[in-house]
Amino acid sequence: MKRIASGAAVLFLLCSGGLVSAQDFEIKFERPVKAGLSFGTTVKGSNKQSQTVKVNGQVAQQEQREFAVALEADVVVLKVSEKGQPLGFEYTVRKLAKTEAGQTSDLLPAGSVILVDREKENEPPFSLKGGGALEPQTLEALEVVISEGKKDSVDDDLVFGTKERKAVGAEWPIDVAAAAASLSDHGLKLAKENMTGTVKLNGVEPLNGKDCLSLTMTIDAKNVELPMPEGFKIEKGTIKVVATGLVPVDTALPRQAFAAQLQMTALAKGGQPGQEVVVEIQMDRAADEKRVYR
Repeated sequence: MKRIASGAAVLFLLCSGGLVSAQDFEIKFERPVKAGLSFGTTVKGSNKQSQTVKVNGQVAQQEQREFAVALEADVVVLKVSEKGQPLGFEYTVRKLAKTEAGQTSDLLPAGSVILVDREKENEPPFSLKGGGALEPQTLEALEVVISEGKKDSVDDDLVFGTKERKAVGAEWPIDVAAAAASLSDHGLKLAKENMTGTVKLNGVEPLNGKDCLSLTMTIDAKNVELPMPEGFKIEKGTIKVVATGLVPVDTALPRQAFAAQLQMTALAKGGQPGQEVVVEIQMDRAADEKRVYR
């Protein structure tokens, strides 16, 4: 009887504290870093866009474009904010290739150094170290595989984070106001009432010798307003984002892997009196990054 009582007491203690706390995790997306941090990165990205223009119900123009980008580089963080968020990077290219219409071409030779400056305003954050201009197709490719955002972008903890510790299998809503503000950084307008989203802690996975939290984030938005030429009005706009990430259980360590897919559709109407012009736009962009820290 004493042995049974003792066992029950141990079980009670485990359930009331020790076991539960061991299975709960702090959720932290933004990880402060120091200038000089270095890592190797491998990114695979893709971009697919289509546009159809109809005049009085008849197709007048139709365009479709699809390409993939592969980036392998050695990266150094050059500068950080007071909060430890990276503001500048140096990418030493091992490989930067673009595949379109079945043809693969190298956009930059190995050894090229790309500077990324998050503090730049109203211009691409990319430049070549030592001077020289980046070709438009190279800038286009870099925008697919390097997405560090602007200096004052809304951080991921505001959008996807939670102050509560979470167990595996837990799911919680995103902060729709913060998410709407984040999308506005990219020139999109929408009301928080037209957005939903969730975050789920899928489990714990090992990567690069570290235990990492596996997380899935989703965003669904409707009535999204996109920048359009004068005389056109958005009739319908939707955005869907699905992202996954692996962040170490140790919140002092930076993220290890991240993948995201963005799908966007828009329908706009305009034209002259007696002429209705309808523009239909679809975009599907994806990127999958893995890092190895030195």
